[in-house]
Parts: sequence; C-alpha cells; structure tokens
Amino acid sequence: MSEKTLKTRIVHKHDTEANWKLATNFSPLNGELIIYDEDANYSYKRMKLGDGTTNVNSLPFIDDAIKELIPEDTTIDYSELEFDTSEIVGSAANINLATVSFYNYDDSLLYGQPTAIGDDCSDIVADGLIDAPTKPATNEYSYTHSGWSLSKDGSADANALSNITEDRVVYATYNTGARYYTVNFYDGTTLVDTVQVAYGATATTDYMKDDYYISGYEPSNVNITQDTDIMIQFEYDDGYIKDDWDVIAQNVSNGTYQQKYAVGDMKQLQLTNISGDKYTIDFEIIALDHDTLETGGKAGLTFLAKQTIRTGGTIPTSGSTYLWGNYDGGWRHVIQTNIFNELPEKLQTAIKRVVKSSTNTYANKYFCNDTLWVPSAEEVTCFNTQQNNDYDEPYEYLATASNRIKICAETGTTLQYPVRTAGGSIGATSYGGMAVKTDGSANYTYSHTQSRGYFDSLIGFCI
Repeated sequence: MSEKTLKTRIVHKHDTEANWKLATNFSPLNGELIIYDEDANYSYKRMKLGDGTTNVNSLPFIDDAIKELIPEDTTIDYSELEFDTSEIVGSAANINLATVSFYNYDDSLLYGQPTAIGDDCSDIVADGLIDAPTKPATNEYSYTHSGWSLSKDGSADANALSNITEDRVVYATYNTGARYYTVNFYDGTTLVDTVQVAYGATATTDYMKDDYYISGYEPSNVNITQDTDIMIQFEYDDGYIKDDWDVIAQNVSNGTYQQKYAVGDMKQLQLTNISGDKYTIDFEIIALDHDTLETGGKAGLTFLAKQTIRTGGTIPTSGSTYLWGNYDGGWRHVIQTNIFNELPEKLQTAIKRVVKSSTNTYANKYFCNDTLWVPSAEEVTCFNTQQNNDYDEPYEYLATASNRIKICAETGTTLQYPVRTAGGSIGATSYGGMAVKTDGSANYTYSHTQSRGYFDSLIGFCI
C-alpha cells in the first residue's frame, strides 16, 4: 500500500479508561475521535466516535457498533482482525504527547491530561472531566476554585495551560472570602431578628422595644465566630442615661453618641446651693452638635438643667461692665469655680469649653470660653434677638415654651430665671437684665437686686 497523507488534522482525545469514566459531564464533538488507552503508555486499543450530544460514557465503542451491524448468525474470527496504521502519516501512534498533571492544594492528584506537544491543554473543569476542586473552609475563611497556577500556593495564571512543550504540573488556586455566620436575636423566647455576620465582627440589630432600651446581650454580640443565638437584655427606659460621665465622653469621642443618646435624655447630678443645701438636679440633652468648641468644631452633646439652683455671685453696677460677670466674685466666676469644683471628677474631665457671648446695655459684646454657663436671651429663643444684639445660636429645643419653663429646686415651684444678657436700666443697687417668665415668655426688664443675694441659675454644659 502506498503512503497516505491526511489532508486534515484528526480531532481526537485520548486517555485511560479509568479517567474516561470520571468524565461524567463531557460530551465529545460531532466527529471527534475518543481513544481509550489500555495503560499509560498510549497503547491505543479501542475508540469511540462523538456525535456532539451524547455523554462520552454513553457512546458505544466503534468495534461494538460494528458487531451490532453484523447479523447474529454470521461467524467472524475477531482474533485475526487487525488495523494496519503503520503507513498513515500523522496517525495517533506517531503523535508526540506530554502529560499535564493537575494537583489540588494538598498535593493530591486530580487528573492527568495527555496533550499534544505545542497545543494548549484543555481545562478539565470547564470540559466537565472533573468537578471543580475544593478546599475545606476554616472558621474565618471560605474558598472557591479560581483557576490553575504553575506553583503551589500561587495565584491563578491565565497561561498555566498554554503551549504545552513537555510534561507540566499545575495546581488548583482558590479565591478567599470571609466566612459568614448566622446570628439570631431573641426577645425572650421570640425570634425578632436574624443577621449574617462575618467572622470576628460584631452583630447588631435594629429591633427596639417601646419604653425599653438595650442594656446588653447574652452571650456577647462582639467577635462572632460561629452561628449564635443571642438574648437581647432590656431595661425599662425611665428617660435617664445609665452610662457614667466618662463613658458618655468616650461615646462622643468615638462618634457613637448620635446612636446612643437623643434630645430629652436625662442624667442627674447633686449640686449645692448658696446656703449649703444639696439638691438633685435633672440635666437633659437639649442639642447635639450645636455649641462651638474653644478648639474648633462642635461639642457632641449639650446638657441644660431642668431645675434652677440658687447660686452666689455679684452683679455689676455700671454700664461698662457685663452682666455675665467675668471677674472674681461675679456670677460667671462663682458658677465656674464653686459649682464646677463640686462636680464628679469624671464629669469635670468630660466637660468641654465652648464659646459663649454676653452683652451689656450698650450693646457691646465679649466672648468667653465657658465650662459651665447659663443660657443667653438668644439661646432660649423667646426674645427679640435683634434688640438684644446677642451672638449665640438659638437652641431649637427651647423654641417650645413648655421646654423653657423650669422649676426652682429650693421651692419646687415654677420660677422666672435670668439669662446672661443685659437689657434694662442700671441703678446703684440693681442691674437691668432679662429673664424667662414662669409661662416661658420673655421678660426684658428683670431686675437683679443686690439685696436678694443670689441668682436662680439655670446651668448648662457641653461634652
């Protein structure tokens, strides 16, 4: 027989029968020759022919198909049936091959794929020869197959299967993702919220309960490392802040105060009046991010007393001196020394100096940086601020008359109280100022008499 040369290249794949049995998702192309090796030495024995749709394991062997075409009563001695491929140039027997060995992260062999020298190796996962390899998740991370690398623990390489020139080893690569856990929040025995939380993160819930606040979680909602059921612990909300002053200051510093506190929340302090008597005063939050700090920026929280307390201090007797007396023995001085010094140490540390202004009857102004203060005419909002020439921003909370009405700690009754803005006449024993009346309206001609000997002071501070 004369030598024959194929005009087109044979489309084929070959492998051992054991490997072909693993190809549960592979369907050969129409006309593609599938060669079964008896062993790993490429001793080609049996073949199948693809039809483009049938799974490789469901295709019949060609010799079995031939048998089906021969009548049952025909006797053929198959032992003498031989195929002479020695004179076919480019036959499978003469193709140079290399093996691409696919390994997992743990050095276990996933598959060995024979590939013609110079060709690209097909991706055995994309071809359905094996399922995508896996890597066990840790508590912190999960892993998904991403491709192949030329080195163990390397990154996915698009060229790992390109231009096979010799036997090659490739390794499975994986994308790493945070592992998430399910956290169930309970109010008693009732499931109220379910969230997914990354390993090591803090679980939070938006669930709220009317008239109650969350005081804690059992077990802790911090550093979640597994699926967790958490009991929300509630306490009755009586309107008073349970955090100590240093914790409040810390929450202002770390920016969580806006979620933890609101206008109207209260905290109590014991203050001593001019007679040496102690009274419990409710301080309520009247503003967030309102007052200007001495160092710039805004104070996180502004507290103002709900009751006045009688303090000492003198008042000026000339129009050139400011009502909010910035001098020894003055109203401001007494509040910022006598009252401030009796505050708990944690609160003294937490209080921030803020910029406040004051005016005298001649409409001059001065600014000071105050720890404790009383509100100005403009801040309480019920005065004609154009006339007062005050320079402080009004508190929106005090725009409601009922929020301006205060109780005298000493008498237990409503009482008008002075603001730090001057505005009336000056006499030898009195100084004209402004005050808020018992109904929350403005009094432009309140007289601070020296003979009275005290101020009904409404004290505020910022953190």
